[in-house]
Amino acid sequence: MASATTTTETWHPLLAQHLNLLPEHLRSHKDCQAFLLELNKSVQTNEQAKNFAEHSLRILQIEKAELERKIAATNEKFALASKASKAGVWEWSGATGQIIWDDQMFTIYGIENQEQYPSISKVFFNFVVPEDRSTLSKSFASITGSGNAFQAEFRIIRQNDNSIRNLHLVALVKRGFRNEPTRMVGVCFDFTERKKAEAERALLISNLVNYNKDLEELAFVVSHRLRSHTSKMQTALSVLSNAASAEALKNIIMQEMEKEALLMDETLRDLTHILTMKKENLLFEELELKPLLQKAIERCAIQTPDIAANIELLADETLTIVGVREYVLNIFYELLQNAIKFKKDQQPLQIKIKASESNSTVTVVFIDNGIGVDLNKHSHKIFGLYRKFNSNIEGKGIGLHMVKKGMDIMGGKIHILSEPNSGTEVHLTFIKQ
Repeated sequence: MASATTTTETWHPLLAQHLNLLPEHLRSHKDCQAFLLELNKSVQTNEQAKNFAEHSLRILQIEKAELERKIAATNEKFALASKASKAGVWEWSGATGQIIWDDQMFTIYGIENQEQYPSISKVFFNFVVPEDRSTLSKSFASITGSGNAFQAEFRIIRQNDNSIRNLHLVALVKRGFRNEPTRMVGVCFDFTERKKAEAERALLISNLVNYNKDLEELAFVVSHRLRSHTSKMQTALSVLSNAASAEALKNIIMQEMEKEALLMDETLRDLTHILTMKKENLLFEELELKPLLQKAIERCAIQTPDIAANIELLADETLTIVGVREYVLNIFYELLQNAIKFKKDQQPLQIKIKASESNSTVTVVFIDNGIGVDLNKHSHKIFGLYRKFNSNIEGKGIGLHMVKKGMDIMGGKIHILSEPNSGTEVHLTFIKQ
């Protein structure tokens, strides 16, 4: 065992510490030496394995900490990017049907207390505007088909302020072996402000188009109607300057000049009224519909006392619209006057006024049994200025133009249905509130 005692520096420290405690005859025995050498080798190997394991564990812990740091940094960048872009991130599980939102999604929906909604999938459609729920539901159902992309646009009622917001969802669809959707991950954008800007731009374009039409109408009036007046007056002056002293002829000429001057003045007054109709500085208010209709009927009754007996008024007392009171009253009055003016000679006049509502609009329909108009010929100029379609009936041809312009200013719409000898329907669409 001398070799064992002389090489204690190669022995494992724990084994070398107790080696000299063995009796000499055991240490020098060949079998004991072999056993001790094998034991030392085993202990040394296990010690190396232990050291390797501890070293590997330390490396893993370092790598884990670095990975966690990188993930945290990435999440922070992603959260900042999401917040800056105002885009929320959402996820849907095909296995459970659960929807998971990030913080920005809750902000978009105006939810300040996230704990109120532990399961978004159960209440998701409660936030969606009722009119959009069916379409959105069909969009989600469409992912059962093919394709790996999904997108949808819809409106929500934001919880904290009850405002209507326009949202756009975009997502990637992950599918299983049978092509079934197993997962969707996407983003949500609130594009309400962009939608408003597009609407304002569309309104501006519409106003420019209408303004251009007004200029065209004005050019028509100047080139035709006013020129006609001035031409007649010039002719009368020419005749008057060359005429003999016959008083009778002079009187006739002066009467014609006075008549044309009055007509020119009336035309200029009409043009002034039309050109001063504008949206700026007008008082828009919530108006009760039925009282305005009744007031228009009463105004017509001043000239046509029995008119009320020929009108069937079907309008709910609770219906309201947003508009300019004077404009709305004049529009109703003008349509009633048109119905009276264009009634059939041999048939009693019948006027029906109906009103219906949707979530955001009220539609008022004036229906008469008058002579009607051929829209196949005249639809392109039905709202024109000084455009008459029946020369046998007195009128200046500006009524429907004024009605159309008033509806445009108030953000409404007008649509006419008519056929010769089959009466006329005028559909007015007003903003409800």
